[in-house]
Amino acid sequence: MPDPAPSPADRAAELASLRREIELRIVCQNAILLLLWIAFAVAAIWIAVAPVGPLLPVAYALVAAIGAVMWAHHGARTVQIRTYLLTVGEPAGSGWERWLGSHRFASRLGSRWFVSTKGVFLGTQVLAALWAAVGPVAPDWRAALAIVLITAATAWSLREARLHATV
Repeated sequence: MPDPAPSPADRAAELASLRREIELRIVCQNAILLLLWIAFAVAAIWIAVAPVGPLLPVAYALVAAIGAVMWAHHGARTVQIRTYLLTVGEPAGSGWERWLGSHRFASRLGSRWFVSTKGVFLGTQVLAALWAAVGPVAPDWRAALAIVLITAATAWSLREARLHATV
């Protein structure tokens, strides 16, 4: 026997819950970015004031890669929920999700996928590779190469095409 259709109250509760989940996931994405910036600042200061080997830049690149994957997971799920809300949750042409889709900023700065992923995750990883390559103590090209490979893997995992859903 098929499940009965949800009541209007159950349906409204589901949609409200999904909107709260989107809000929570966006908060998590912003927290990941904030913590990554703090980690980057701490690593940069540490490298500037103390003689450290290449392990710190490599460790930072790994932390950034893990953060990027977590960020992308939240982003992909947010897109899925948004798509669901647009498909079954709201009348055609109404709601924030539809309005936002047609009123994006024209520049790259209006795209959170560009600024947050490529600018923060990949940019700081490139700087970590430079730290390892130039190194205040001794340049370490093996560490720099490892970071470049980690950065390439991060870039692959953050491809925009993988994070889009259709309505």
